[in-house]
Amino acid sequence: MPYAAIASVDVAALRWIRAEGGHHDFELRSGDTAVAKLSLSPERGGPARAESIEGRYTIDRAGFLRPRLTLRRDGSSTVLARLVSGPEGLPARHAIEIGGHATYGLSRAGVSVPAWSISAADGTEWAHLEPIREGRQLLGSVCDVESTMPADSSSLYALILTWCFISHAWLEDEVVGEWTDHAEGRF
Repeated sequence: MPYAAIASVDVAALRWIRAEGGHHDFELRSGDTAVAKLSLSPERGGPARAESIEGRYTIDRAGFLRPRLTLRRDGSSTVLARLVSGPEGLPARHAIEIGGHATYGLSRAGVSVPAWSISAADGTEWAHLEPIREGRQLLGSVCDVESTMPADSSSLYALILTWCFISHAWLEDEVVGEWTDHAEGRF
């Protein structure tokens, strides 16, 4: 599938959508234009895969209560970006490091709605992601992006890692919910 560079699309129209026929696959799109694809591993603990016009990536996940995601180009050991859990006492605050230094903050943007906010180092929000669901199933996300978003690979990496983080948590909740419904006789 051909992808467009994030700098060449209308960022105001960005959204993550579940790929047709793929329970674990999502596409970052601007209108009808694909910018990136994220494929979560159906195997527990397996790496996620992503691709964009810049190449293919592997996303490894470590940790459970304080997860860490690491983005690398396929076949490379060099870390391009990392999402790490925030300091003790701030469980809803995370950092997205690009090239080894903290570049963006990631935090919950709402309590009743599971929305997330990506902000610059100075705290200025440049993206707001609000998941869209049908029942318990995650269908995608509205991405409200500000003009302050850098239109380069760092913002693309941040969007990919954020959506991977949100998707993993959501899919785990789907599994737990199905198990709970079954255990309670509601299936």
